[in-house]
This record gives sequence, C-alpha cells and structure tokens, in this order.
Amino acid sequence: MNKSYIKKFKFTSLVCANIFGLLLASLFVSTVTAKEYITIEKQDTVIELSASGIVDSEDFISIGAPPNTRWRANIAQIVEEGKRVRKGELLVRFEGGRTDEHIRDLQAQITELEGRMESQKEQLLQEYEQEKLDLASMKSDAERATRKAAIPADVFPGIEYQKLVEEKRLATILYQRALHRKTLNDKSREKRDLWQEKNLTRNQTRLAGSQEILSSYTVRSPRAGIAVVGTDWGGQKLVAGSDVSVGFTVVKVVDDTKLLIRAFVPENVAAKINVGQSVTILSEATGSSELTGRVFSVGNTVRRKSKNSQEMVRDFTVKLDDDYSEVLKIGVSVQLTVEVDHIANAIAIPKEALIYREGAPGVFKQNSWVPIILGAASQDVFIVESGIEVGDKVRL
Repeated sequence: MNKSYIKKFKFTSLVCANIFGLLLASLFVSTVTAKEYITIEKQDTVIELSASGIVDSEDFISIGAPPNTRWRANIAQIVEEGKRVRKGELLVRFEGGRTDEHIRDLQAQITELEGRMESQKEQLLQEYEQEKLDLASMKSDAERATRKAAIPADVFPGIEYQKLVEEKRLATILYQRALHRKTLNDKSREKRDLWQEKNLTRNQTRLAGSQEILSSYTVRSPRAGIAVVGTDWGGQKLVAGSDVSVGFTVVKVVDDTKLLIRAFVPENVAAKINVGQSVTILSEATGSSELTGRVFSVGNTVRRKSKNSQEMVRDFTVKLDDDYSEVLKIGVSVQLTVEVDHIANAIAIPKEALIYREGAPGVFKQNSWVPIILGAASQDVFIVESGIEVGDKVRL
C-alpha cells in the first residue's frame, strides 16, 4: 500500500513539473518574441550627421612666426595653454639665430665706417690747411712774378727780362694747375663723402630693420583674453623648442565670451552640411545636457585631417543659440549632431534589424530574410524605400 502511494506521488509530481516547465517556456518564448520583433510604422524621421569639433571664439587675434632668412623659427618660450593673459603680457619668444649674428655684423661695420669717416675728416682738415698754404704761396709767387714782368723791358737787359717773363708764365701756370687740382680734389672728396654717407645710412637702415625683426621675436599680447596655443603638422600643441614655419598660427588670443564651434566632417558627407541647420552639442563638461546651435559657415575647400592622414575633411562652424561661456571652455572637444534633413511618413528601421547577405541589405520578416532598398541613414536609423510595408514585423 505504501509503495503504491509513493509511485502515485512520484508520477503526480513529475506531471506537475512538466506542466510548470511548459508554462515557463511558453512565457519565455512569448517574452523573447515580444522583445525581438518590431512592428513597422510610418513616422517622421530626422536625418542626423555626427561630427567632431572644438570650442573656439569668433573674436580672436592670431600670432604667427616672424619672417626670417630661414623661413623657420624656433620657439624659446611660449605661454601656457588656456591661460588668461593681460594686455602686454608675454605670449611667445623666438630664438634670434642668424638675426643676432647679422645685427652684430652690421654694428661692427657701422662702428668701423664711423671711425674711418671721423679719421678722414681729421685728415681732410689737414689737407685743406696744406692746400690753402700751397695755394697762397703759389698765388704770391705768381703775383710777384707778374709785378716783376710789368717793369719796362728797357730797365733790364734782354736776357734778364725774358727770364722774368718766363717766371711769370710758369708761376701763373702752376697756380692755375693748383686751382684746378683743388677743384678736382674737392669733387673727389665730395663723392667719397657721399658714398660713405650712403653706405653708413644703408647699414643703419639694415640695422634698424634687423633690430625691428629681433624685437618682433618677442611677442606680447595686444589685448586681454584667453591664450590658445597652436599645433604642429601632427596636431600636437607647440612647446618651447618647437620649430614653426612662417604663416603658421603659434598663439591665438581669444575673447571667451563670444564662443564658436569649429568642426569638420568627412569629405564624402560634406555636401549634406548647409548654413542654418540645427546642431546639438555634447561634451564631458555638459554631461547629459544638450546645448544647441546652428551651422554658421561651411568651408569652400577640403583639407587633410592631419599631416599623416589620408582622410580628407571639410571644416564648418557652429554658432551657439545662447551664452554657454559658463559651461563650455576654449579648446574643449565636443561632439556634434547636425540635423541635415527631415523626412515625413518614412519607414525606418534600427541598425540592429539590418542584416547583409552577399553584400545586399535585408531584414528577417516572419522568420525569413527579405532584401530591402535603403535610403538615407541617420546615426543608427536607416530609411527603407522598398522591401517592407507598414504592419510587417521585423526581427531585431
């Protein structure tokens, strides 16, 4: 009797367990089915495009490398990134290099030339004094010979008188030649002095220009603002010791109350960006809060993303809808979502529902794969132009 009762109890327990298992399995299948399938409906879909950007200012002053003979300059000292600077505060100082050497050479040449000119002035004064004495002596000799020759010829014997006449002629010739020589010497000295003055002026001008260039190697802030240090070809921030080429921005002084987002997108989607499109901005500083703005300008040309990158990108700027200067800081990286299009009554599926077979897109509908034709894409959502209809259930 006890054994029969035990057998019946075991059988009843086994049946109950099976029934309970079937109920759980049915509940699990229905739950999975509810989670794995979506019902297709038409809805208004916003086409969005992701982009990366950096917070900048629309009001800034750029400082570049000064011109020099090598077309490159080495940074000796540079301001700290993000520092708030006052007007007149040091931003960057470049190595003088050959300019220093050139200035020293010019200063030596000018000193030598000024010393030579001073020495020549003293020598010239002596020459003038000697010329005056020589001319005075020759003039006196010529006048004396003229007076002697003016005496009547019958006073002296013929030969003596002829000597007086010859002495007058020679004295007059010597005096005239001395006068002519003095005129030539004066012109020669004038030309020499003029050449030396021009040479001195030229060297002084060169020295002033080189000193002005050297002074430009130390750059101070023209106004108060935030210092933003430039980058090299590899996208790295410039530091003391970096070499920069003429034309590169070394430091920018920006007004952090007039913020602007400078962003870029890959070249293949750049045509979708247009002025006036709505933009949502996210960054670590904003947390989950979304800031808003609009596309302000779009670049006309493309560029490489970086020196060593083959990817081509196009720049665009975003103007903020409000004053976010308390939240966003100059130089902070941000992620942008740009609304590039708005499609009404569209059939859209999430990325999870899309399955490719032999390169063709499709979805699982009623446990069978069917091909579809895709339209525009927005982040993780794809517009379907044909292949599924409203009311279809698509597996995720």
